[in-house]
Amino acid sequence: MRQIRDPTKKEFFQQVRKLIHKREFITAIEFTYTFAKQAHAEQKRANGAPYFRHVVGVAWIIMTEIKLRPIDYQTAIIASLLHDMLEDTYINKPEQLHFIYDQVSPDIATIVTELTKKRGKIGINRFKKLLRSRKALTKLVKAADRLHNLRTLHHCDELKMTTKMQETEFIILPWLDGETIDPNCLFQAPLAKLKQNIRKELQRYKKSIRSKMKKQC
Repeated sequence: MRQIRDPTKKEFFQQVRKLIHKREFITAIEFTYTFAKQAHAEQKRANGAPYFRHVVGVAWIIMTEIKLRPIDYQTAIIASLLHDMLEDTYINKPEQLHFIYDQVSPDIATIVTELTKKRGKIGINRFKKLLRSRKALTKLVKAADRLHNLRTLHHCDELKMTTKMQETEFIILPWLDGETIDPNCLFQAPLAKLKQNIRKELQRYKKSIRSKMKKQC
């Protein structure tokens, strides 16, 4: 599987400044970046890497693989940096993030809340809140999140790999393909691009698994 290189902080903000020019937008992203890094400081991924790299990776996909308006980039980047915070850190209530929501966009509160999975639940029950959403930006951030998960899946054990692939194919993709609230058709093309890339990653893993099975026979 291909190796994913994490952007440095310098590279991350160079890309932010290419896409967004309003100083107050950039400041909001800088603050959120630092806040998310602190909140996820104790977490590690399956390969031992800091978990914060995942949320940066999700935001990086938003910034480098799809085209949005500057205002939508701002919302999506900040939501990407916060998307696992309520689920995985000591910041576990939406109201604890109001100092960000109030200064940036109330949409971020909705997106982050919808992306938060149910603790202690398994299978489709983990995604009940998400699956009720028809919000285009929620779908974009979740698509980028799942794409980054798939691109780093080789670090996981076989059970987690299988679970993620099945979730993607039978829960996440059907939801992404479903009705989306996008009255001005601003998000159809970027969402289609991310879905296409997700399907490519799934096919890559399936091909790899079939190859391993043939070698074992």
